Amino acid sequence: MNSKQLNVLLKNPAAMLRYQTTGKLPVERKSPITPLQDLLEQISPSDRSQLPPIRVSPKLGYNNEIIFAHAEQLLRWVQSKAGYSWHDARFRKVLKFSDLAQACTKPPPENLLSRYQGSVGCFKMPC
Repeated sequence: MNSKQLNVLLKNPAAMLRYQTTGKLPVERKSPITPLQDLLEQISPSDRSQLPPIRVSPKLGYNNEIIFAHAEQLLRWVQSKAGYSWHDARFRKVLKFSDLAQACTKPPPENLLSRYQGSVGCFKMPC
């Protein structure tokens, strides 16, 4: 049992009762994956570091606009609860690398554009 599970048991009587009767510990729930998070996780860390600052906006599935210095910083924010709270739950579009490139404050390097040209967010698997 870790400290997060203990906190859940102390704050949630139903979870404590379930633990006492069945012995099952509460399972930590992770935030659902957003389309932007899915896209960013499929780009290699070295490629993410080459991307210029990115402006998150409703075009990428978020309610407000905010600029991040690099894609790695953006990925960490998107994975957090704060990032998920800004997510538009009605946004269902599958994001492409071209959508991310358009959100950059400067044009991305040509090598990244050519590498991901025509990609529809499925870099790990053949499309």
